Amino acid sequence: MSETFGSRHLTAAGISKLRSNLHAERKERWELFQSHATLFISLVTASTGVLGAAIGVLAFLRAGTLKP
Repeated sequence: MSETFGSRHLTAAGISKLRSNLHAERKERWELFQSHATLFISLVTASTGVLGAAIGVLAFLRAGTLKP
């Protein structure tokens, strides 16, 4: 008998249910992290593209104003 836990034990079905619930919770947390990471990477990629385009336009405009 277990005096620490009041002599209660999980059955095989209870263990299985607990494991499946833990697995579902881990999967949910992973999917949330994955969606946030995908959003962050997309924003960084888009920002890099916009910054590169702006630098290109500025370089083009500056080259047009210089006189040889």
